[in-house]
Amino acid sequence: MASPTPPLERDAQQRVMAYATTLPFLVRCGYQLSECVPGEARGELVVTDALAGGTGQLNGTELYGLLDCTAWFAVALMLGPEEAAVTHDAHFSIAATAPVHSTVSFHARVEKRGRTLAFVSVEARTGERLVARATITKSIISLAQRLRHAPQA
Repeated sequence: MASPTPPLERDAQQRVMAYATTLPFLVRCGYQLSECVPGEARGELVVTDALAGGTGQLNGTELYGLLDCTAWFAVALMLGPEEAAVTHDAHFSIAATAPVHSTVSFHARVEKRGRTLAFVSVEARTGERLVARATITKSIISLAQRLRHAPQA
C-alpha cells in the first residue's frame, strides 16, 4: 500500500491542478486535469466542434498541444522550487481519430528524470482505443532562465 502524500506535496498538487484550470488554451479546450502526482498526470476532454475545426474529429494541432501540456503536468511536481521544465524534443504519432462528442483521456508518465532532462511518455485514448502516443523530452532549466523574458509587474 502506498504511503499517504505529505502535506507539502498535496499542497503542490492542488496548486498545479488549480493552475491548469486557468491556462487559456486548456480552458478553451475544456481540458480537465484529474490527477497530478510526481511523475504522472491524467486529464480528459470532450471533443467539441470547435476542437474539430470543421473536420468532425479532434484537430492534430490541438492534440499535440494537449499531449505536451499533460507531459508538463507529469513533470511539474518533480521540479525543485527554482526549476522549470520546457519542451526540448517531441515525437507524436496519431493512431486513430477522436470524433466530435467523444471523450479523450490523456495519461502522461515520466520515464526518467535526470539533472537536466526528463523523458515523458504520453498516450491519448477514447475508451480503450489508442488515439495518439507521444514521447516528449523536457529540459530542466532554472526558473530565472525560464522567466527572463516575462513582463515585469
